[in-house]
Amino acid sequence: MPNPIRHWLTHGLLRLLRPREQAVLQQVNLARQALGRAPLQQLPEGQPRHARQCPLAQALGGLVGHGGIAYTSREKAQQVARAWGTRWEQRIKRYLVYLPPELSRFVQDYDLHAFPHLEIRSTFPLTTA
Repeated sequence: MPNPIRHWLTHGLLRLLRPREQAVLQQVNLARQALGRAPLQQLPEGQPRHARQCPLAQALGGLVGHGGIAYTSREKAQQVARAWGTRWEQRIKRYLVYLPPELSRFVQDYDLHAFPHLEIRSTFPLTTA
């Protein structure tokens, strides 16, 4: 039988450690500004565990993983890295920009469905008649 107190403590602690959406949005908008794009008022919806469709990928136009965001353009990677004050490196056919710790944590938490309001809802019915 699950322990409700342990569940509550774990959930509460993880919630305290979770990055604030406003802080994530500020980091996203720093990168967007460096790329010459308009700032966003809120993070876009996306799909967990999809490199092209998570909110950061939607907002910044790259491929997102737990460690960074990849671009095919060296110039874009340099611009974003400069805005965040992080490193970038060349990989095979792409340039990887390391995420600031707050964004890296956001990606991990998002993939664990910690931000359900930022997930695209399926329009397909769960059952068929």
